Amino acid sequence: PALPQVDCCILNEFELERTSGIATRKDDAIDLAAVEAASRRLLEAGVREWVVVHFPEGATALGYDGVFHRQNSVLVPQEAIVSTVGAGDAFAAGLLYGLHEGCPIGESLRYGVVAAASCLSGAAASDGLLPLPVMMERAQANGFHTAL
Repeated sequence: PALPQVDCCILNEFELERTSGIATRKDDAIDLAAVEAASRRLLEAGVREWVVVHFPEGATALGYDGVFHRQNSVLVPQEAIVSTVGAGDAFAAGLLYGLHEGCPIGESLRYGVVAAASCLSGAAASDGLLPLPVMMERAQANGFHTAL
């Protein structure tokens, strides 16, 4: 019932599945067609502008223009991961920062995955976050997954 009051709905793939009733993973892999269908269902239920979904492989965004945007996550070496606490919130913060600054959705998604990746290096929710230019530089040095 609250969806018509939401401009930008940000969820992880599990939350999207539970909200839409559409399974988002197939054999432990993200099912992008299902993520798109589930995102479309939330738009049809009233989300005003964007349905944004984040997951370990990356993130997607679907708006009323019908374009399904994809952004791969940052490659983070396993030994560099201290904790996943706060990574979803960091993703949302990066995304919302981009949108607030008037960036295109693709750039905003990139800010989100970069912030989430940086967050992984800290023990608490925000310990790993750094100034955006530093996080972007580190992400470029590490590279991005090619799953999407």
